[in-house]
Amino acid sequence: PYDKCIANKMINGKQMTISWHVDDCIVSHADQSVLDEFGKRMIEEFGEMEIMTGNKHDFLGMKIEINGDKTVSIDMRQQLQKVVEEFEQYDTVDANVVS
Repeated sequence: PYDKCIANKMINGKQMTISWHVDDCIVSHADQSVLDEFGKRMIEEFGEMEIMTGNKHDFLGMKIEINGDKTVSIDMRQQLQKVVEEFEQYDTVDANVVS
């Protein structure tokens, strides 16, 4: 399926993937120099921004870690805890149920 928030392009024989949501973006490519050039161009076009590199990232409430065995771990416990706490604020409100 086609997703309008994901773009793929072959660069130097390897796939570069860009995924974005509102003002957050995550990019992957096998060659770090390609990622560095992409970051440089983004800053030139849009101004200063935080660029995270390495194997650990925070993206849309997810803590993403690329492990040494090439697997990916995604931890959303903090995000889910926040959702539960916000829900509990409204859980005590009486509501009329309409059937």
